[in-house]
Amino acid sequence: MKHLDARAALVPLPPADRAQQVTAALADYIQRSNLVPGDRLPAERELMSALAVGRSTIREVIRHFQALGVVEARKGSGTYLLKPISGTTIHMPLSLDTT
Repeated sequence: MKHLDARAALVPLPPADRAQQVTAALADYIQRSNLVPGDRLPAERELMSALAVGRSTIREVIRHFQALGVVEARKGSGTYLLKPISGTTIHMPLSLDTT
């Protein structure tokens, strides 16, 4: 009988999948909270804690929303909603190939 290494069955979640999950969760939060343009999103630390992800993942999602023109990050002030976020907003590509 061959011994199976229990660690072999555990595969880390790919970063792209994690970012997509956070993107969906944040868009859902914005919709459920009835945030309107001009409203401030929770701070990075709050999002990290609530979603159990690292700062780099939160920042990637915020950059994605900035690229879509739906949020604005103001240094020292926070991240603000510019436009409503819908289910179709979050399905746009996370990056664009410009080459």
